[in-house]
Amino acid sequence: TVEALARLLEQNPRGLLVARDELAGLFGSFNEYKPRGRGSDGANWLQLWAADRLVVDRRTADPVHIRRAAVSVCGTVQPGVLARALGMRHLEDGMAARFLFAFPPATPKRWTDAEVPPEVVQRCQDRLAELVELSPEEGPAGPEPVALPLAPDAREMFIEWANEHAAKVEAAPDPLAAALAKIEAYCLRLALVVALLRYPQAQEVDDGAASAGIMLADYFAAEAERVYRDLLGVADRPGVPQADPVAAWLEVRGEVTPRELHRAFRSRFPRTEDAERFLRELAQQGRGRFEHRPSGPQGGRPAQVFIPGTKPPL
Repeated sequence: TVEALARLLEQNPRGLLVARDELAGLFGSFNEYKPRGRGSDGANWLQLWAADRLVVDRRTADPVHIRRAAVSVCGTVQPGVLARALGMRHLEDGMAARFLFAFPPATPKRWTDAEVPPEVVQRCQDRLAELVELSPEEGPAGPEPVALPLAPDAREMFIEWANEHAAKVEAAPDPLAAALAKIEAYCLRLALVVALLRYPQAQEVDDGAASAGIMLADYFAAEAERVYRDLLGVADRPGVPQADPVAAWLEVRGEVTPRELHRAFRSRFPRTEDAERFLRELAQQGRGRFEHRPSGPQGGRPAQVFIPGTKPPL
């Protein structure tokens, strides 16, 4: 929960890493412990992307105030699960746009005896140890981040790239445009990471680090376009109608009950009845059919299951 995260941030003002083997669990945990799922955890996670101020009110204790809530999230997710986990809700609220996706094409597995040379491993460990030793500046209200400006050549390089990238953002359909817009900030973040990896005591981001940041930003922009197109059903060219994320979700699931559809896309289907009405419309259009499933060993009402047809629902 965000409340538990805030308590950890109090003890770790330099920030935290949340590493999840299954990112779907992270999406599912938003507001999980609030009555009827109506809480502010999701909104607070959106704020964490900018390392902004975080305030968590508690019923039985004083509020927690974090001046700079810096939290990085890293994890994996199966392609099919991603569409279900994000759903329309997180495409619309900007949560999906805050992630950098890496979904390289599958390649055949081949045996190799190659190993990472021990001296390379040692150099990496030494460099990470140097980075850990970096300290923030002391300001009037506590620790302050150390600012590294762009060198003049790096600044010119970034401005040229930013103008070209802005044109891509303008031409992209929503919600892909929101994801590409976030890439601009990531370009500078990645350039900073490269600058410090090369020289932990760097006082500025030079043109070499800026060039690397631009290269990485272009890579993640291309990955975002592919993920939004292939996995989330979002068109990647202007003038092409956007596919409904529900369509991609239904194709992945294969079969679904109205209640499951309601839970996955609450903003679009506030009630189970709304989800069932949508599925019945698809059935009338020949895009699927309903089947009855008998009660399980524990009893209960028989379930109505919708099975998508060959035509994708639009």
